[in-house]
Amino acid sequence: MMSFHRLVFLSLLLLCLYHHHNHIAVYAEGPLPCEIPSDCADDNNLCTDDICSEGFCVYSPIDNCCITGGDCPSPPVCTASWCGGDNECYYDGIPDCCTEDSQCNDADTCTSDTCDTTTTYRCQFTPMTNCCHDNYDCDDGTTCTDDNCDGGTCSFVPNGSCCMDASECYDETDCTLDECIYNSCVNNPIGECCYDYDCVNDDGDSCTDLYCNNHQCSFFRRP
Repeated sequence: MMSFHRLVFLSLLLLCLYHHHNHIAVYAEGPLPCEIPSDCADDNNLCTDDICSEGFCVYSPIDNCCITGGDCPSPPVCTASWCGGDNECYYDGIPDCCTEDSQCNDADTCTSDTCDTTTTYRCQFTPMTNCCHDNYDCDDGTTCTDDNCDGGTCSFVPNGSCCMDASECYDETDCTLDECIYNSCVNNPIGECCYDYDCVNDDGDSCTDLYCNNHQCSFFRRP
């Protein structure tokens, strides 16, 4: 059978645990009794109200009270918390922080404006491919195209009279020297160059024939 002293001890222990959970001040023998608030010793915590409630000292937490910034509840995204000199928590917005794409706008039609909501919570302005504001934004590095900005998009139109090298200047005539000079094709005739129909036998000798050999007129004497 449980002794009287053991029963009293367990009862006091349960009572202490109950009052501690409800912020009721306790001491070795049990809850700290009181009649008026001045009966309750100061717990040296600026963020509690030391009151006498129903005959016991109670130290109730004060809402939005802090001693350091770490005492303030975790603020929402893009908000920073800090503890003021009056021991109250304050919250300020973080500059350049975002939570959705609509908060990002650099007024540039050639960037894709998005908010990184996974890591940095910062706006990202990604250049758009082939986008332009004017002709100066369009340059494909080729002198033989006309680079234009049409409706915010670059277009590169080949310039038919322009060349980059001689291979682009072939006029399908073997008797011209095809060259690309200052990005323009030049097709100069090659002197004494011929085709078969270009050679005329005018040496007065009926025993010779004139024909075009490797684009050069040559006389051939018949046996």
